[in-house]
Amino acid sequence: MAKAEKAALLILGFLSGAIIAGAHGPFKWAVFVTLLPALFGIYRRTYFWLGLVAIGICCGGWYYHAFFGLKAAEMILPERGLAFEATVTSEPSADDRMMRAFIRLEKPYHGEALLLTSHPLRYGDLLRLEGAVHPPSGEREPPSMYFPAVQTIEANRASRAKYRLLDFKARLLRSFTTALPADEAAFLGGITLGAKGALSDGLRKAMRLSGTTHLTALSGYNIQILVWALFGLLLRVVPRQVAAVFLVVIIALFTIMTGAEHSIVRAAIMGSMVLCAKQVGRSYSFDFAILWTALAMVLWDPGAPFELGFQLSFASLLGITYLAPALRHRLRRGADRTSDTLDLGDIAIQTVSAQCAVLPILLQAFGAVSLAGLIANMLILPVVPVTMLLGFVFAGYGLLIQGGDMIMGTLLNLLLAYQLGVIRFFARFPVSLALSWSWWASAAYYASVAALIAGKDNHGRA
Repeated sequence: MAKAEKAALLILGFLSGAIIAGAHGPFKWAVFVTLLPALFGIYRRTYFWLGLVAIGICCGGWYYHAFFGLKAAEMILPERGLAFEATVTSEPSADDRMMRAFIRLEKPYHGEALLLTSHPLRYGDLLRLEGAVHPPSGEREPPSMYFPAVQTIEANRASRAKYRLLDFKARLLRSFTTALPADEAAFLGGITLGAKGALSDGLRKAMRLSGTTHLTALSGYNIQILVWALFGLLLRVVPRQVAAVFLVVIIALFTIMTGAEHSIVRAAIMGSMVLCAKQVGRSYSFDFAILWTALAMVLWDPGAPFELGFQLSFASLLGITYLAPALRHRLRRGADRTSDTLDLGDIAIQTVSAQCAVLPILLQAFGAVSLAGLIANMLILPVVPVTMLLGFVFAGYGLLIQGGDMIMGTLLNLLLAYQLGVIRFFARFPVSLALSWSWWASAAYYASVAALIAGKDNHGRA
């Protein structure tokens, strides 16, 4: 067994151990139902793999409990009614009713809490708070404060670098709002920079009914377009190795600026790994890249696998990576693609594959999925990369010239109007699938998907 395979088994075990340690009920058994038979099928020649997986599971479970145990031991919360100071450590999100942000308690207290308030907040604000700090409701949940008395004492007390990044993001968003209608500007801000606060209630509802809410959740699309556009520009002025280093730094800054959601962190890590592997002359394995990326995210936060964004991001990626080729093989009878360009059939297959991969997760979380979203996504996704690229260029141009380029703005407005038109059209016909779903059903479903993928691979080897 090669070293890479041994490392993969240990990582799989570690990830499984962290999940098992934090899971409750039949989900623990669902992990074994889906994981162990798959591993046995791959490594059926020997039982050495079982020991590696067992070691990984023990390490993952220990790390999960040690991480959250240490975090709970270090937490010092103020008593009810005492005033204290705290610093806003995340970009606040807002709607019509309240603002939501994470705060760091200042000495003599210690810990991080979730603050909900109607008081205006900005990243880095030093606040004086008076109210009840509710203890965590679970080991993965932070303490919380609901509408306490708030007074802003000082601005910009946190990281100056992050403060400037968020200020730069706000300037980019303002360049959208000055040149585009409100809904178009809000939608463009969502798909390029992950800003959802400006979305109107009507547009939010239309996206939910049409199954397109995920479009404003940043994903690998953003990193892919950023890498493609900037790498070409950098190669004109600096050597390839220097361009790769600059690009990794830019990806990191972009990830911080857009809020470091799970989907964008996953894409950022994998994109950086691709760039680094090419520059040092090492081969790049997509399978191992997925494992190492998941390991890095779980080491940073062992509770990440239980968050919906993490689950949807990796499930859709796995669906596009493994299920899409299996479907393409069956539908096209094994015809190989000779071009990297996606046609409408490829887009349809990738959309269906991603939707099939996340189906159990959505049913488990919401009890229903939008069937209209399949068609709506197939109509919108082909123009999203062009829209995002034009959006980035237009925003940068708008920082230099007030109002930006009128021709580019007109074209961007047409693309956005088309996408919003599709969203609103399918929102009128909200066809959804509602099922009562269990973890056992998820295990059986993913086992069937794995069998379909394995069938394609076995047929290809035969």
